[in-house]
Amino acid sequence: MLSTLAACAAVLGTMNLIGSTTGCGADDAVRSSPAAQGRAATDPAALEAEEQAALARINELRVQASLEPLAAEASLVRAARDFACVLANEEVLSHTGPDGSTFVERMCAAGFEPACDGRVAGAENLAAGSASGDATFEQWFASDGHRQNMLGPDYSLAGIGRCVRPGTRLTYFWTLLAVAR
Repeated sequence: MLSTLAACAAVLGTMNLIGSTTGCGADDAVRSSPAAQGRAATDPAALEAEEQAALARINELRVQASLEPLAAEASLVRAARDFACVLANEEVLSHTGPDGSTFVERMCAAGFEPACDGRVAGAENLAAGSASGDATFEQWFASDGHRQNMLGPDYSLAGIGRCVRPGTRLTYFWTLLAVAR
């Protein structure tokens, strides 16, 4: 999987890696700012600044396409942040967790009830290497599959998470979950 993503990154002309698909805090990774962890994620201010910047860019794109903006949802933000840190600890991008989990199973584990009984349609975008929300948005926008996930017409809820792991080649790991209400 990593070699496929590295090839994708080469096409984009960056050292950043991206991944997408449709359908737990880390010991040595920094999940998000303490201020962001202390607020309910349904409040956009609960997203750290770079997470908010990425979501704002996604919503600008959606509005330009006459689509409803995505609203941050607490359990989806938790699932996205947690998985970004799993990726950071493993130093890979894979839509399958080290425990074999899918993004739907991770949403359920984070408390997003519709995912627990299969009543959910959604998509997951992954990225690594970019510190800023703007740069991460540009990574996703440059890829047809990622752009399609951001523009899913049925999606109305989002979870976005960034995890920082200093001392690694990529340092920044991102997860976006876009889900139908």
